[in-house]
Amino acid sequence: MDPSSSPNNLCGTMEAHRRLLAEEPAYATARTAVENRAFAYERREQEAERVGVTRIPVVVHVVHSTDAQNVTAAQIISQIDVLNRDFRRLNPDVSRTPAVWQPLTADCRIEFRLATHDPAGQPTTGITRTRTSVADFDTGDGVKFAARGGHDAWPRDRYLNLWVCQLRGGLLGYAQFPGGPANTDGVVIRHSAFGTTGTAATPFHLGRTTTHEVGHWLNLFHIWGDDGMGCSGSDSVADTPNQAGANVGTPTFPHVTCNNGPNGDMFMNYMDYTDDEAMFMFTQGQSARMDATLDGTRSSFTRKLFRPVYQQGDPGSGIGGFDLRSPTDRAFAYDYGSTGKQDHLALYRPGTGTIWILRNQGGQFSPVYQEGDPGKGIGGYDLRSPADQVFAFDYEATGKQDHLALYCPGTGTIWILRNQGGQFSPVYQEGDPGKGIGGYDLRSPADRAFAFDYSGSGKLDHLVLYRPGTGTFWILNNAGGQFGAVYHEGDPGKGIGGYDLQSAADQAFAFDYNSSGKQDHLALYRPGTGTIWILRNQGGQFTPVYAQGDPGNGIGGYDLRSPADRAFALDYEGTGKQDHLALYRPGTGTIWILRNQGGQFTPVYAQGDPGNGIGGYDLRSPADQVFALDYEGTGKHDHLALYRPGTGTIWILQHP
Repeated sequence: MDPSSSPNNLCGTMEAHRRLLAEEPAYATARTAVENRAFAYERREQEAERVGVTRIPVVVHVVHSTDAQNVTAAQIISQIDVLNRDFRRLNPDVSRTPAVWQPLTADCRIEFRLATHDPAGQPTTGITRTRTSVADFDTGDGVKFAARGGHDAWPRDRYLNLWVCQLRGGLLGYAQFPGGPANTDGVVIRHSAFGTTGTAATPFHLGRTTTHEVGHWLNLFHIWGDDGMGCSGSDSVADTPNQAGANVGTPTFPHVTCNNGPNGDMFMNYMDYTDDEAMFMFTQGQSARMDATLDGTRSSFTRKLFRPVYQQGDPGSGIGGFDLRSPTDRAFAYDYGSTGKQDHLALYRPGTGTIWILRNQGGQFSPVYQEGDPGKGIGGYDLRSPADQVFAFDYEATGKQDHLALYCPGTGTIWILRNQGGQFSPVYQEGDPGKGIGGYDLRSPADRAFAFDYSGSGKLDHLVLYRPGTGTFWILNNAGGQFGAVYHEGDPGKGIGGYDLQSAADQAFAFDYNSSGKQDHLALYRPGTGTIWILRNQGGQFTPVYAQGDPGNGIGGYDLRSPADRAFALDYEGTGKQDHLALYRPGTGTIWILRNQGGQFTPVYAQGDPGNGIGGYDLRSPADQVFALDYEGTGKHDHLALYRPGTGTIWILQHP
């Protein structure tokens, strides 16, 4: 159905579709593939692969010839809010759906957010603004090209491009179906039919034009099947009734056409042409079509593509002057400035006294502290043992991991250092040889330590010390520099919370299991056996919330069957919560990232064994190390740092 023959000339998607069929030979082939997948999903021959909620970064290109058309950020945000309500079935007016169709209303599990980084990786508001001499645009895609008075598209595999402008005649908007050219992919909306404030004008003032067009972008057809009034067309969705042409205005239920009584047309569906106040639902069948699109043509949004913001290839030059040329080099994230953000990189070389701390300024790393090879260590701790380990710790319970804990397993040596303006000094020290800390003797070469939020305070202010292979596990509280055990299971011991810690391969770390913003659960795993447990602490009593015994099946599809497997907590969604599990297998290209939904772990990113790594980093060396980093100083550990000791190789990855 052409917009020229449609009521009020509202939507130009089919006109744009027919033009592409005539102009782009590859488009018809691509559309056939898209529809074949959609039919398989509709017939339930294929189930949805994507899990959880898909979050799509949006860039809004405002193209204006007058000041009034230059819509405000508030108007743009109001539109994003509408999309998030409508595609999650959180819009209050969905309750107006007739009772017969209430069970069909769908939460499509799709959310939208303004992009925070542009294609070059630089921070952005997610809004571009272009002054144009073009009075109005049509479905010919002129608004999508700077050379034609518009703005060029951003990469379609990373963004939903949404152009807002003045459109010709009564046209409210149009979209490009999946399968079209990359440089025109996206949605175009009339500025006065966009959002809920500013220039938005009745009866298209509630943001539903954009909901309708984004539905097209996700491969939904008009509900009447675009056959004029013929009753023979189909929207390829089984749970939407047949109807004769588009409905406009605010119809009354039931509105019977095409012998579809007693219930008549589903005119309140977003893919009809009614006024904004009269449309308020998608169906389960429409949601299945969108699943097919997000698993297929638009799967880049479900795979959450990672891209490098810093890279030094193999071999490389390291980072910020630290050459990363020793196989013993290690790195971690650290809050050097006591800002509550672990946005500095600490790199050290055990056995040489070498330690550097780097600041990131717009992708340029430079040292704020450096002690070269050979060096004198830091704050009096000489870093002269190959066994030395270092990590960040919240010594003062401020919510800031701004102290350094340094220890030497097997010697009883542990120091904790405070930074004051780049001068490090000990607030706790037990020298070589020493007596350990808080009763834990640190006399085994196998001893390991990390920071943990024992009390659920949101502060990593307790020390965990454990001895793999012996069942020994202690948790220490700091009271004014005096460390005492709040949990201890001695050598030999019984482990913790049912996890026996009897394997020398056992590993442990802190994890935000509940998405509370608190790393107050313990994750313990045994590489090579499929064993992983996650423990909750209730008043000093640890119990499993997830347990896969020895041997086990791993977690979320990741089998944990290689002795090389490693795991850590990651803020995958940029929420400020390290509530996803990252698991990787150095030397194989394998890395998975898992989301937890009520104790059910599912992959949001998976590269199997063998795999291709992540974001261009191949993970093909057995020496590879990975950890989470606050690259942008936002307080979120939402970037991945990957490095290859001995080669100078280090990459830092972000995802949309």
